[in-house]
Amino acid sequence: MGRGARRASLVAAVVAAVLGATGTPPAVAASPAVCGPQDRTETGLQGQIPVADRVSGRAARGYNCNLDEVGAFPGTAFANFDTYRNCAYYSDTIGLYSAEGGTVVLDVSDPRNPRQTDYLTAGPFRNAGESLRVHPGRGLLVADRYTISGVGRLDDPASPRQLAVYDISGDCRKPKLLADTVMPSAVGHEGCFQADGNVYYMGSTDTITPIDLTDPRNPRQLSAPRPFGIHGCSTSADGTRGYFADIGLGRLLIADTSQVQQRRPDAAITPIGELYLPDNGGQQSTIPLTYDGRPHLLNWGEYRSLGSQCIPGEKAVSNFGYPVIVDLSDETRPREVSRLQTEVMLPENCAKILADRAFLTLDGLTAGDVFPVIGSQVFLYDSHYCSVDRVIDPTISACASFGSGVRVYDIRDPAKPREIAYYNPGTVSTGAGALLANATVARPVIRSDLGQIWFPDAYKGFHVVQFRDGVWPFKDQDPCPHEDAYLAQYDLGYEDCRAQRRKPVQLPSSAPCRSRRSFDIRLRRGVRARVAQVFVNGKLVRTVRNTRTARIRLTGLPKGRYTVRVVVRTTGGRRIVETRRYRTCVPSGRRPTSRAVTVSVADQRQIQQLLLLCRLVAARAD
Repeated sequence: MGRGARRASLVAAVVAAVLGATGTPPAVAASPAVCGPQDRTETGLQGQIPVADRVSGRAARGYNCNLDEVGAFPGTAFANFDTYRNCAYYSDTIGLYSAEGGTVVLDVSDPRNPRQTDYLTAGPFRNAGESLRVHPGRGLLVADRYTISGVGRLDDPASPRQLAVYDISGDCRKPKLLADTVMPSAVGHEGCFQADGNVYYMGSTDTITPIDLTDPRNPRQLSAPRPFGIHGCSTSADGTRGYFADIGLGRLLIADTSQVQQRRPDAAITPIGELYLPDNGGQQSTIPLTYDGRPHLLNWGEYRSLGSQCIPGEKAVSNFGYPVIVDLSDETRPREVSRLQTEVMLPENCAKILADRAFLTLDGLTAGDVFPVIGSQVFLYDSHYCSVDRVIDPTISACASFGSGVRVYDIRDPAKPREIAYYNPGTVSTGAGALLANATVARPVIRSDLGQIWFPDAYKGFHVVQFRDGVWPFKDQDPCPHEDAYLAQYDLGYEDCRAQRRKPVQLPSSAPCRSRRSFDIRLRRGVRARVAQVFVNGKLVRTVRNTRTARIRLTGLPKGRYTVRVVVRTTGGRRIVETRRYRTCVPSGRRPTSRAVTVSVADQRQIQQLLLLCRLVAARAD
């Protein structure tokens, strides 16, 4: 079949799906989030981009609820993203294992105007797939090469074993290359750090291999690849437990990793517990959590079963891969606590989303984009990467969910998660009038200090979205209640906040800019205030009595620097004064917009690569 015939047949399939959708009963959006009056809310099911919206062009405008875009950087991205201080890192390839590009470095000190400062091209950073990770304590940026079934660059048989390390501890805007090497037998695709940053696990979806990074200039393989089908992973704080997403067997695997933590030669990884999750076979990754000191885990899958789609009326748990909160009180017998599911995931809505499988057209096949051929048949509204605001008593989780965009859940009660916000950048309209659907694939980062989420999507680039004031952080939420290394990475005021615990009047950190939002002033426990007065630039703005907290609003002030002074009179007659100087930096949100992209039909080589990928996927399904 010639190129024109291939394109015509695919377009015909899309048209047929659209026409077939006209007989489907319309769905009504039912997100429990209470959205603002100016939000562009979803028109179909919760998490859906309806075919009618794609045809009319409505989908290109995006959808949002309680999150407004305040900054952006155009470009392309795929399935990796992480930050260090105010620097952001992601690779610009769009999914094909043999694609070549690089890793974008952004300075996001001013979230309104992200600025590119570097472009990393060490071996695996040309296509970091799902592996790119930052370790904040050691100031390291690491990635392995993206592969599928052990295949990397078609012209380089050694590429699947590539690993590279950059030092970002100095100027994070200009990473310094420490190592760009080929491991003896470890194969990449995904990856994760041991909590102390001295070990990096290379996961290939067929094997898992620990790499010793004690000397980051000389990565050392600690063992032969272990025969577990590990995708993503995380470890306990002491490194003696591994929490592995085993995509090979479709299970969550808990393993003893003590020998890896000790860096023993030929270190063993010993299974000690497992949990099979129905209709969540595409196991993706994990994050360890604790609630009131009790160990839990956030786990999620990127598809329900490879290449399958729901069947109306079947007995099932989910139409798509979903996040789940797991109780690890007995690590030998993990127990599911709750599922984080949108309406598109619920089996009773299967018939209403079947037409959405016609998600992409062949137009726009660039940068190694795999989705136009197989993407919509494997991934559609699945959860691909999740993050949390903190790992000790977390309050929210944000999940990048392919066509559903970023979904944000209140997880303060692990048994009752509830969606509170979403942001979907929407599709991209091509010049030829075809629809090039977008996908939010990379891990979103929650910036607790700014009340923002940072993330890239496939075709529109990097986004900074701001929570509407009063949505999150939650009222009376303590910004730094515990020693929490995860929170410290993504909150630049965290260390300052912890230091404030020793002061009778506790003001928020002045290290990050205040994004024109409200923030709380607290009194240390044991300090009893008769009256407290709050001044902004010398003007009295608030007087409170007989309370330990006061909310200060910088909303509406122009960009600039402001001095906040708090004067407290205690019940014992003592006068306490605390002063800090803050700066505002982010204006009110702007509406999400469709960005123009240049698209072209794939050349013959791209078609051949995509067909090879289809064969690999089909073989894996068998």
